[in-house]
Amino acid sequence: MASLKEVKTRLASVRTTRKITQARQMVSSAQLHHAQGVLAGAVAYRDGLEELLARAAVELDPQSPFYFDGRKGRVALIVMSADGGMCGSFNSKIIKEMSAAMKGHSSDMRLFTLGKKVGEAAGKESKYKVSQGIAAQVAKITFDQVATFASELTTGFLKGRFSRVEVLYSDFKTVSSQHIRRAVLLPLTPPDGHPTGDYIVEPSVDELASALLPMLVGARLYNCLASNLASEHASRMTAMQLATENADELLEDLQLTYNKLRQQNITSELLDIVGSSFA
Repeated sequence: MASLKEVKTRLASVRTTRKITQARQMVSSAQLHHAQGVLAGAVAYRDGLEELLARAAVELDPQSPFYFDGRKGRVALIVMSADGGMCGSFNSKIIKEMSAAMKGHSSDMRLFTLGKKVGEAAGKESKYKVSQGIAAQVAKITFDQVATFASELTTGFLKGRFSRVEVLYSDFKTVSSQHIRRAVLLPLTPPDGHPTGDYIVEPSVDELASALLPMLVGARLYNCLASNLASEHASRMTAMQLATENADELLEDLQLTYNKLRQQNITSELLDIVGSSFA
């Protein structure tokens, strides 16, 4: 059995750990609140662009390069993760899905990583070409940086360097519900139906679509990034909450053990005193 001093040291250690996990939980909660606001704005902007492009898209030629699918070529896959840990299985789930996607496309894939953890994991696969999508910490990536990156991806798609552009990220639903999602950014899906009204488009529908497409890809990509960041903070907040609760249970058990040992020591000392008085 551990000594009284060892249990006391263990108690102090667990109390310190609990302070750290509780503080990290509070920080993640504040970060999540901010990330949810950013996500709401990103969703609104994306939906507005999609509605605008949808009105013009019904006038586009079905053979438009924006819609052309089935071409042969390299798949561009953008994978998002966190830069740090302490967020449960958040990173490991993303890495697992990335590995499955890599096997599904043999070596004909170009990986773009956003997040230190997934970058490290992808770098171990030497047969794949891996690039850092945006040279910045995930939490500090700006919309302008995403828009520039999206424009490069769109150009690569239209010039035939990529047959498809996909993104793998954690889709935020609620604080307790996030799901790994693999979405296609390019090619676009041709809209169903016909024009709902008469529009005068200048200079032309094709030129309007050409201008809107990089904006839409950028908006969708930024929405994925915002959703992934919100999922990261939610996962970390939940993980730190569980860690704090586990620390509370451990402290209770250790305190009980400490009290028992202390009582045993006191009893032993009293017996020694009584025994010496009869000697």
